[in-house]
Amino acid sequence: MSKMHEKNTWKTLLCKFLILSFLLVYAAVPARAAPPETTPTVSAVVAEACPCSRNSSGEAWKNHGQYVACVSHALQQLTQQEDYSRREVQATTVEAARSECGKETAAEQTVPVTIAAFYESLEAPAQAGAQVYVDGAQVGETDAAGQLVIDLPVGGDYAIRVVEPALVAGQTQLAVPADATYPYRVDIVMDSEEQLLEPALLVSQDITGPILPVDTSVLRVGFVDDSGGARPLVDKGYVDLVPLKQPDAKREVTGAFTLNAEGALELTDANAFRSALYAMGLSEVALRVSSARDAANRIYGGELRFYVGRYLVTGHLNAPPSNPDLPLAGLTVTATYLPDPVCET
Repeated sequence: MSKMHEKNTWKTLLCKFLILSFLLVYAAVPARAAPPETTPTVSAVVAEACPCSRNSSGEAWKNHGQYVACVSHALQQLTQQEDYSRREVQATTVEAARSECGKETAAEQTVPVTIAAFYESLEAPAQAGAQVYVDGAQVGETDAAGQLVIDLPVGGDYAIRVVEPALVAGQTQLAVPADATYPYRVDIVMDSEEQLLEPALLVSQDITGPILPVDTSVLRVGFVDDSGGARPLVDKGYVDLVPLKQPDAKREVTGAFTLNAEGALELTDANAFRSALYAMGLSEVALRVSSARDAANRIYGGELRFYVGRYLVTGHLNAPPSNPDLPLAGLTVTATYLPDPVCET
């Protein structure tokens, strides 16, 4: 073997040895460990387990104690882990106890409103005893200065009315913004005869269509407020039948009605009432009630409009000859009529 060949052989062996040594050393180095996961804080764990606004079921906390109990249970689980110190847990317990979570919301915010009543002008303050209403409900009476101070919730729009029964009345609207913090004053001048009437509606279940048969013997009418509550009367006032095309031809029928036990007007003289109905002709008629009063001496007025039903039209629906077996049960039949006749016979 030549010296040159021997030299190359040694170089090859040396290279193989170095490569093998490198691989052995690399294999002996331990793999680098993954970075540990970040441990959530005690507050974060509690916020997830017991949100302040509602429980895990999505329902509002019944009370503050229920919220604190949830926090205590969550913290008990944490004390069994070495990642959290007792000092952290105790601090979170105190924080939960001092929180507002689960407590009732603050009372409804209100502002004082001074309602001042006047006669005909702002130079004549009302006397004591004028009745004050807010949204139809009486809230008090004016004092000797003609004023009443009440608290109204912010963020509302209110109808305010002042009445001296059977004498004068006035009303206005008041809007109180949601961010209002200062007192309000409302001046109401009582001088309108129209506003003297109570905000009530005259109704009857005996007038339908709106048709009132000319031979009617049952008729009850009464006043109700905006919510449908009855306004019982103690004085029926005046009752008139008015043909709207000839209002001067009205007929008074007050004597045909009496007040029943519910404070509503009830027809008791059917003959007199039917006689007045016949005189109305065939045009639209108004049953008008005026100057009626309740026990608080408040005044009511209103009217019901209807047509006098002089004839009863009946009919029979037959199947067509082309389909005699056509079922007719349950069909809707619509009839139309002219409010005023083409001719009178």
